[in-house]
Order: sequence, then structure tokens, then C-alpha cells
Amino acid sequence: MTRLDPHSGRTLFAPLVYRLALRMEQATWSDVTESAAEAVHVLRSAQRLFKTDVLCASFDTWLEAEAAGLVVARDDMGLPTGKVAPASELPPVDSIMSAEPVTRVVEVVRRLASEGGSALPIATITAGATLLSRLGGAATRERVLGRGEGEALDPEDAGLVDHVQQIMIALARAYCEAGAAALVLLDEEPSGDFGELSLFTALFNLADYFATPVFILSRGPCSPAGLGRVASAGVHGLTPDATTDGVAALPAHGAVSGWIAMSRWEVDPDTDPNDVQAWRRTLAA
Repeated sequence: MTRLDPHSGRTLFAPLVYRLALRMEQATWSDVTESAAEAVHVLRSAQRLFKTDVLCASFDTWLEAEAAGLVVARDDMGLPTGKVAPASELPPVDSIMSAEPVTRVVEVVRRLASEGGSALPIATITAGATLLSRLGGAATRERVLGRGEGEALDPEDAGLVDHVQQIMIALARAYCEAGAAALVLLDEEPSGDFGELSLFTALFNLADYFATPVFILSRGPCSPAGLGRVASAGVHGLTPDATTDGVAALPAHGAVSGWIAMSRWEVDPDTDPNDVQAWRRTLAA
């Protein structure tokens, strides 16, 4: 199996463990961002402990912004420690793809995939309102997502939207070619109804070409209509209060049904590892 299979006959265990893995191995952000080998070691150690079916190659909604040239001050766990101003001018997509944050994660995906085994690497991409905000600022995000139906974007905003789309497509292609078993789109500033799904059409088509499932994770609640749009696009969605068919949300404390059990966001690094192991036992019960 090289892709996450909805027809595997069992529920796949897919907690998005990244910073918890760092904490367990007493590794810092600089340890795993300066060495792909160290990142792979840390992630594999957590996978062996938790017996997960996936390895989350990275979980960082600032990665694309850093690749675009923004300077992001971080703590030892990689969390931003101060306000970050948007870029005045975005570099070409090729420059972003060749920047260290992107090449590093692509290499981690490639190494994890080349090792083989039953646990498969998945790649995350910052998307939607969050990526628009990171690269264009909050005001631009509001103009793009707040326009009325049929209302055209002004040329500058249209250029940014096209640039964001091209970045996401390039990332998706690089991760799929490196061996990612799934793509997970992360949106910390959702619109609430996923009206921005039209931004992702080309990415969805590309993932379909690679036979790679796509998940959308939202930090905010989503309307039933919005979740319906996600399902209609052939994508799997998790919000704080709902999931699309076949997807169960972790943490799980009771019976779980579905082809995959995934955390609604990155597993909190303060989580007791025993709790994650208990979630796994729930699936096996």
C-alpha cells in the first residue's frame, strides 16, 4: 500500500503527531529543521511507539511564509513567538519551491517513503484563508473571501490568488512525487462555509492524478453546507465539530467507525503518550 486506502478493511490510525514526537525525543525545532535524518528518526520513534498508520512529515502553517522570505521567530517547539508582517512582494514560485523550508520537508517525505513499511508519510499544506493571510495580509484575505457572488477581484488581488494557487499546486506535486500517501490542507482562519474551495480545484485534480487522498482540516466550525461542499469535491474534512463520511475524529474514547481515524489538528505536544496509545487500543477493540 503506497496510498491511504479507504478499502483496507480496517480503520487506519492517523493521529497527526509532530511536536509531541519532538518532545518525546527531547528534540528541538532546530534539531529537526537542520537535519532531515534527525527528523526521520524522531518521527519513526513516535510511530513505533504509537503504532500509527501514518507519519506526519511536518506540521507548520508558517512553512510557506518562511519559504516566501518572511522571518518567523520561533520557540524551541517551532511555534511563532511574535507578530510577522506580510511580505511586500512575493518571490516567484520556483524560488519558494527551492527555499530551505520546502526542500527540507520534501526530503523528509522522500526518506520516509523510501524506507517502506506499513506506516506512510503524509504532507501538510497551509491553505485557504490562512495562506492568503500569511502571504497577502488580513485585509487582502477579507477582500478575496468576502466578495459577493459573481463579483470580480481587482487585478492585484487576482494576481495574489493566482500566485497562491500556483504555490499550492507546486507543493502538492513535489510532495506527491516524493511519495506522500495523502495531502492535508490546514486552515486556521476558515471562512465557515468553505466557499474558497474553488481555489483548490487544480490541486484536487492533481491529487486525483496521483491517486492521493486529500484532507482539509479547519480550526473553526463549518456550516453543514460547507462540509457538504468538501464532500462533493471528493475531499475528506475535519472541523472542530464534524467530519465527512468515513472519517472518525481523534481523540477517541469509545467505539470508532470509519476507514480512517485522524486527529482534528496536530496532537497537542502536552498530551500524555499513554493517552495516544489508549486511542489506538480503542480502534483495536
